[in-house]
Amino acid sequence: GRGIAPFTPDSNTLVVVDGQDIYSTIKKSQQNGKIPRFRRVRGGGELYTSDTVMQNPQFVKATTLRHEEPHQDKIYYFFREDNPDKSPEAPRNISRVAQLCKEDRGGTSSLSASKWTTFLKATLICVDPVTKGNFNWLQDVFFVPAGDWRRSKVYGLFTNTWGSSAVCVYSFGDIDNVFRTSRLKGYNGPTPEVKPGQCVPSGQHTPSETFKIADSHPEVEERVEPLSPSRSPLFHNKHRYQKIGVHEVAAADGQRYNVLYLATGAATPPGGRSPRVGQRSQPGICSSGGGGLVRREHYGHYVCVSEEDGFRQALVKERLLDRQRFLWQRGHAPATLASWLQLLLVVALAELFH
Repeated sequence: GRGIAPFTPDSNTLVVVDGQDIYSTIKKSQQNGKIPRFRRVRGGGELYTSDTVMQNPQFVKATTLRHEEPHQDKIYYFFREDNPDKSPEAPRNISRVAQLCKEDRGGTSSLSASKWTTFLKATLICVDPVTKGNFNWLQDVFFVPAGDWRRSKVYGLFTNTWGSSAVCVYSFGDIDNVFRTSRLKGYNGPTPEVKPGQCVPSGQHTPSETFKIADSHPEVEERVEPLSPSRSPLFHNKHRYQKIGVHEVAAADGQRYNVLYLATGAATPPGGRSPRVGQRSQPGICSSGGGGLVRREHYGHYVCVSEEDGFRQALVKERLLDRQRFLWQRGHAPATLASWLQLLLVVALAELFH
């Protein structure tokens, strides 16, 4: 149908189906112009984003998130756009997350009646504090839901100018807090009673004054950072990954862990060998010694790297370790074969290739 299937093959398209609602970035007709928009094409009345709130957006992923009160339910979508800062040292693109209220009914004037009135956007930060490496090009995201929507996570896959990749993890609780509490970038006027981006009760419209402010100042000042306490990437290396997947598995120790799968655009891995998925490193190769194998503590995450069979793979353990394990990682407690196997059994982060 119109607005759901593209007229020509186009990678810059998103379609999200949520019950009776359908959201899309696809043009409804070939005469709609070249400015991409995020639309609601089915359910609740058709709406689209203003042409000035995004600069040449490249859409990545979108999802809906239910809150305790139905009128607070949100749509979040992730995208890249041109950086308005054209200075030589500034990155060409900025990675963003945008929010919309699902029950947005559009504006009250003839010019805003078909526009989203709750649009706000924020910058996603993925910077390694040790190397100062900035990963500003969002390639893909994967959503991991939780019973409490605030604890639902976004695993973001980023690359940079030098072809390196990083995975940063965000919580929707942190994203929501940024949109609720941050000032609007470039706006110094008074805050209206209904704040920009605020969801109003069912059946009501966003006040015209609020919409005008948000439409002219759609970006919030505060940026979205990875999960605390380290606020750093979960993982990064020098390969250029394009896709990410996350799958929860049960391990032999009775715990459940998230397995991360990363894919490049290459047909074969470095050296021409076929990739092996979920393969374990040999015991003892994951250590706190040199070579950058166990590289850092990251809110219970450890990264280990294996070069066996000429195939580089990383294993990421997502679990808050007790004191004994921290001592063991730092070389203050003996490491047995069984303990190495227990660590390496729980999670594998392997390179996948198309």
